[in-house]
Amino acid sequence: MAKVLPNQDSSKIPMLEISAILKKKIIGKRDVDISALIEKLGNSDWVQQGRQFFDQLDDQCPFCQQKTNAAFRQSLEAYFDETYISDLAAIDRMLGDYAEAAIELMTAYNVSDIVESPYLDREAFDKDVAGLRLALDSNIEHIMAKRKEPSAPATLIDTAPLIAAVNAHISTANKKVKANNETIANLAARKKELTSQIWKRLLEDTKAIYEAFKGKSGGLDKAITSLETQVEAGKNKLAGKEKEIEEDERKITSIKPTIDAINKLLKSFGFRNFHLVESSGGGFYEVKRADGSDAKRTLSEGERSFITFLYFYYLVGGSFSSSGGTNDKIVVFDDPVSSLDADILFIVCNLIKKVVAEMRGNMSPIKQVFVLTHNVYFHKEVTFDKNRDGLGTALKDETFWVVRKTSQKSELWSHKENPIKSSYELLWREVRRKPPSDTAIQNVMRRILEHYFKFYGGIKPESIIDNFDGKDKMICSTLLSWVNDGSHFATDDLYMACDPGQVDRFLIVFQRIFEVSQHDGHFRMMMGEDYVALPNSEAPKGFVASALPADAGSV
Repeated sequence: MAKVLPNQDSSKIPMLEISAILKKKIIGKRDVDISALIEKLGNSDWVQQGRQFFDQLDDQCPFCQQKTNAAFRQSLEAYFDETYISDLAAIDRMLGDYAEAAIELMTAYNVSDIVESPYLDREAFDKDVAGLRLALDSNIEHIMAKRKEPSAPATLIDTAPLIAAVNAHISTANKKVKANNETIANLAARKKELTSQIWKRLLEDTKAIYEAFKGKSGGLDKAITSLETQVEAGKNKLAGKEKEIEEDERKITSIKPTIDAINKLLKSFGFRNFHLVESSGGGFYEVKRADGSDAKRTLSEGERSFITFLYFYYLVGGSFSSSGGTNDKIVVFDDPVSSLDADILFIVCNLIKKVVAEMRGNMSPIKQVFVLTHNVYFHKEVTFDKNRDGLGTALKDETFWVVRKTSQKSELWSHKENPIKSSYELLWREVRRKPPSDTAIQNVMRRILEHYFKFYGGIKPESIIDNFDGKDKMICSTLLSWVNDGSHFATDDLYMACDPGQVDRFLIVFQRIFEVSQHDGHFRMMMGEDYVALPNSEAPKGFVASALPADAGSV
């Protein structure tokens, strides 16, 4: 609750301002012999001011410095009698009362409850208080002037309107305080009232818009109702037709095409362990061995998994309903090669790759494929793609993830490249490493050359070595040392020590070996983004570094 601002009692000041003593012409007694002279000269106040010096000068006139007699003193005392003195005292009392009342009022207007109130118009309040203070100070000066010259009437500024203006600010602030306190005390009712007022104002402001909308929407509502009726009738008709289609399909549906397709697929892969035949009961199939015996009881765990996979393979490519409609699908192969032998694993890999190829070519309703496996060989086979670079970088429409299990949770780790690498790819990773290992890089490069050129065949190491001179020839001979005995051993490192200062030279000779043998395309493919063309001074004779495409000579 906000504090109410205190009201100030300012009635005393206006009453003092209309005091009769201010208008009274205060002079001495008229029946004294010197009164005629004083009144004629109009110097009553001047004479009164000189009286205080008359007593100090031992009856010597303070004005003409003449010695006066006792009669003159008696005349002065008779002229300024008790009435005169009483009137002066009344002025003194009024001056004290007025000054005290003014100070009290100004102090009261400056209390913290007033000046710190957020409901007070502080700027207007301070302006009116300043005007009132000037008027009070002026009136005090007028009263002091009256005390100095009692015979002159004094006119004071009427401060009542000024006080009323200041008090009006306090009154206005108190009304706001009262309204605020009433709102807080009846907050729920005030919220309800405000909500009602807002809706009322909203309705008043939008009445014209609503009337215009109502007029236009009437015809639209009728049109919508008519269309909805037609749509409902169309839906009922469609439902009837779909029911007829389902009834007709139930009469003609057969699993024979699927059985034939699976048997044809098995035959194409040379699989003879079992085949499928239609059951005599109709609508089902049986698994038979090559000799016609029932294979139901003799199927191995791997064969059962294989049959399940084949059923799933044809299921995802077809329809889940008797109406034959197909919807977009997301397919998940969750470790489909568990307990499978190598022959069946090969079949499964090829079928999954076919599903992926059809998806990429928009030839099936499948829109996304997930393959989950613990089998590293299966992963390597199913992810093989001739369009992939030598680094195993993920294609634009695929991602690689590894699930790592801890004691409390499993985490998914994303990889930009295929996380399953062959030993050959890992060797190239060492070549790409920055900085390369000065202790292992020589042996790594020799193993790469041994694997690649033995696989490619028809390469004579002597013809390659002859393309080098001097120290580079020695390095080349060291890297191709496998020709001596068909393999390399730990003792091969004795050919030439590869200290840190020679690593870069070995790498240059290694790159030139691929280039002089016209297999630089394979080198570029395996180096990927780390490939850097040799400067002209390092390029082999008669060979241009950019003459072959990026994949020329790759395996």
